[in-house]
Amino acid sequence: MAMLDIIQTMGGAAGLLKFITPGESKDTKGAPKPKEEESGNMIMNFLKKLGGKDKTEAEKIQETAEAERAGIFTEAISSVLVRYFPNLSKITTLEGTRSALILPLRRGVNAYGMMLYAHPDANYFSPEQIELLEMVSHQAVIAIQNARLYQELEQEKERIVQTQEAARKKLARDLHDGPIQSVSAIVMRADVAGHLIEQEPQVAAEELSKIEELARRSTKELRHLLFTLRPLALESEGLLPALQAMADKMRDTYQQNVQIYVDQEVVNHLELGKQNVVFYLAEEAVNNARKHAQATLITVTLKFFPQQNEMALLQIVDNGVGFNVKEVLKDYEKRGSLGMVNLQERADLVNGLLNVDSTPGNGTQVKVLIPLS
Repeated sequence: MAMLDIIQTMGGAAGLLKFITPGESKDTKGAPKPKEEESGNMIMNFLKKLGGKDKTEAEKIQETAEAERAGIFTEAISSVLVRYFPNLSKITTLEGTRSALILPLRRGVNAYGMMLYAHPDANYFSPEQIELLEMVSHQAVIAIQNARLYQELEQEKERIVQTQEAARKKLARDLHDGPIQSVSAIVMRADVAGHLIEQEPQVAAEELSKIEELARRSTKELRHLLFTLRPLALESEGLLPALQAMADKMRDTYQQNVQIYVDQEVVNHLELGKQNVVFYLAEEAVNNARKHAQATLITVTLKFFPQQNEMALLQIVDNGVGFNVKEVLKDYEKRGSLGMVNLQERADLVNGLLNVDSTPGNGTQVKVLIPLS
């Protein structure tokens, strides 16, 4: 239970609590109650609905409020309310007050808190003052929203910088593990062929053939890297052709068998920005499986989540060696690898939910649940 529950129970309207003291007259039976007292009773009724064993204590608060004593707010916050809202016990300035105005700070479905005003005079808060204070609360909500937007903007800028740095590291690692190794091998074999060309022409010819093969493989690897950096098929043809092109390049470059199953209806519901993220999620998961799983088959599936057409499910499944997820994640930061980090960051970009399920010897399943709206 939180103070924001009171705000939501009140429906976002201002609540004016008015406490009667000795010497003041009560409403006569059947007379219409003032609007301020109705708002106060709204909170009292909320306290009565706390339920269970606390119901009796909540009723005591209401009975105390009707006991016509000064300082009623002090007694109220010193009893059951303190159990649910401990910070109320620190509001010593409210001792002796007989009226309180509660203004919820909310916009749409977001509740940010509340503003509380109190005064010893039970009739202090006039309609004009309430309207003025409500205007102040609206400005406070705007200020809070602006502060949060600024904070989110700063976090987004930091995340972009980190993502760019991670992309640079990944590119450097992929270049080192692939094309650079091939180019180094070409240089070494060319040097050997140069020494053998006069003494053993047949062996030199075989070396030149191997150099040609290495050069072709390096070209494919470089083209694959360029494709992953900017898949033109994704921009010009869409998600399904881009995923199929990625699978074809995996087969041609690394002899890795990748199968694609995509429901075009799901793609039609995905925004273009989300399609880009889905592609990179699939590419990252497939690349991780190619490097580590020793799998003979990797399957990429995009479909509606079962019995829920407002959610898409992206699955990347391999039949490789698998791994212990908990053990890997336990010291993942020390491993220097970014595969799992990249998956999580890209899932966050589409407000997705990432789950990696794997056990040694049983392959790996990467699932991302993506909201379509």
